[in-house]
Amino acid sequence: MIVLNSNTGEVPDASFVTGFTVRNDTSESLHWRFRTEVLEPLRFAFHKGEHTDPFFASPFRARPQLSHASQGPAIRSDLVAMEPGESILVTAQFERWPGPELFPISLVSEYRSDQIDWRNNMAHGIYFGAMLVFITLFVLSANIIASPASIWFGLYLAAMTALNAHSHGYLLTLLHIPPEGFYYMIRGLQAALMVTYLAFAMSFLKAWERYPSLWRVVCCFFIAMLVTAALEITNESAMLRRVTDAFALGFLLIGICSAYLALRDDHYGGRFFAAGFGLLLIAGVINYIASIPAFAEWNDLVDRVTLTLQSCDALVFGGAIFYQIYGLKRQRDAALNETLVEVREKLALSQKLRRSETNLQRARSLAERHRSTLASTSHDLRQPIASLRVSLEQARDSSPALAADLSSGIEFLDSVLGQTLEITRPETEDQLPSDRIEDGEPVALQMVLENVQRMFAAEAQKKGLELKVVPSTLSVRVPIIDLIRIVSNLTANAIRYTERGGVLVGARRRGDTVAIEVWDTGRGIAADKQDSVMMPYERGDAPASSAGEGLGLSIVQRLVKQNGLSATVRSKPGKGSVFKIGGLRPVSRAP
Repeated sequence: MIVLNSNTGEVPDASFVTGFTVRNDTSESLHWRFRTEVLEPLRFAFHKGEHTDPFFASPFRARPQLSHASQGPAIRSDLVAMEPGESILVTAQFERWPGPELFPISLVSEYRSDQIDWRNNMAHGIYFGAMLVFITLFVLSANIIASPASIWFGLYLAAMTALNAHSHGYLLTLLHIPPEGFYYMIRGLQAALMVTYLAFAMSFLKAWERYPSLWRVVCCFFIAMLVTAALEITNESAMLRRVTDAFALGFLLIGICSAYLALRDDHYGGRFFAAGFGLLLIAGVINYIASIPAFAEWNDLVDRVTLTLQSCDALVFGGAIFYQIYGLKRQRDAALNETLVEVREKLALSQKLRRSETNLQRARSLAERHRSTLASTSHDLRQPIASLRVSLEQARDSSPALAADLSSGIEFLDSVLGQTLEITRPETEDQLPSDRIEDGEPVALQMVLENVQRMFAAEAQKKGLELKVVPSTLSVRVPIIDLIRIVSNLTANAIRYTERGGVLVGARRRGDTVAIEVWDTGRGIAADKQDSVMMPYERGDAPASSAGEGLGLSIVQRLVKQNGLSATVRSKPGKGSVFKIGGLRPVSRAP
């Protein structure tokens, strides 16, 4: 049985002395240790019996007691042997007595002390080992070093690890820190912890871009906190210490605001970030509650729980950073893919334009060759036509009827060749005579119809077809050569694609205009080809072996457009077709 009695009194030198009487009522020798959680770095000493030299002393000097928040490491004495029935008086002297309710001192057995030490050492080993891995990963990893948030988070973990190592007394021995530097280093590490965490939070949120007001508030917070901490070191003022303690509230408010913004604006990894801050807050609250003297006996357990929560906090924050990095990477990849698609589309369009330009150049080159060939051919035909004209004059006396029939054909051929030479001149290449009607002369349609009769009667008779021309008294204003070419091409086409029956050519009034129509009883044109039959080299349903190049109707279409006229087609396969040239303007009777 252990009996523990205590008494407290004041000694003349204004220090405080407390005594503990411990008696071993068992039949065995026992070994005990005194343990204490130093709430403020107060100097104290334990004396055994009448010995003047203490066997257990605090290295810390006295400071004013402001609160019960833990500011020092757990301190334990060496083993104190107690024989059966032996009583030991242990005294402690304090330079500044904090009050019995604020200075927990416990007497534990050697076995219990070893158990506590083993558990604490295990928890500390796991925690500091994990922190070392996390710090290396987030500060030095090549995969995420480009992320400012990961670097600041690594520095935050380093500050937290150093603060825990110092508060548990490891840095006192490792760095040979003098006792009077313990308190200042605690304050410095706390400031470093807040600065690195807030820098990590601002980097995670990209606050300088998205939340400039919050960023300015945090910068002012940094400056005020660092200035106050520097003043506190140089001036031991109770007011400055209270101001420094108040910065913890500002840190809490900024942390809550950062977590809220991460959730509200759906940042990549925002939920992990908010959860990490929640764990950090819970660990802080538990640690604060455990520092109350009423819960002093739970300090070791709370310490292990707090270290576990901080390790989990590092994992959650790490998940937030990885989620953000790879989320942003996916976003950049998607943007790059969209850009790549646009570039490919532009490249395809560029290639298409280049091919079109190449085809245009080829077409121009081919057109130029064809124009040169056509001009040369037209020029070469002028001489034979001139010879035919001389022969025709000589034949007028012997065969006037034949000369009359040949005369219209030769005149038409000569006019067409002259017009072709005019069109093929380079300086008139781009001139489209859209006002040809205004320049035309009054033309008697009967003359055009008789000319067609003379030109194609023999060809129709040879195929066994009837070519009928309806007489007309109408006159129109139009270039005569263009009108002759239009009607001639339509009539020639009708005869070429008609096997039996006949061809009818005539003119009739259509309101204020006159239309020339060419009817045939040929094979007809399918409905789906009637719109394209006027295109160059299109021959409708005609077989590939049929005579002709498919240019007659395209010539008609070009001349119709040049003179502001219209051309329409009506056809029924197997029954024939009707080509109508409309828009001719009637005039008084032409000579």
